Amino acid sequence: MGDHKRIKYTIPYEEKWDSVPLLAVWGDADDISRPEHAQIVAAHVKTSLVHVIKGAGHACYLDRPEEFKPLVRNFLRQLLFRHAVSIN
Repeated sequence: MGDHKRIKYTIPYEEKWDSVPLLAVWGDADDISRPEHAQIVAAHVKTSLVHVIKGAGHACYLDRPEEFKPLVRNFLRQLLFRHAVSIN
């Protein structure tokens, strides 16, 4: 079980990622993918929205669904609105 804690996360930058919307949600008690990794994502993908949910573990959607669901819902609404505006 301890092997995953030694994984070093690196994300090679690709400019095409800057046009891809990304919602990254972490739990602050995640012992598999530490919350600091969210900052790596944010630093490499300029269009990312990163949220850390307090008191949630790796399965933050199960640990804190009342916080997770609105994040996803609002993110999808923003995408739909942006798409609707761009095609008009």
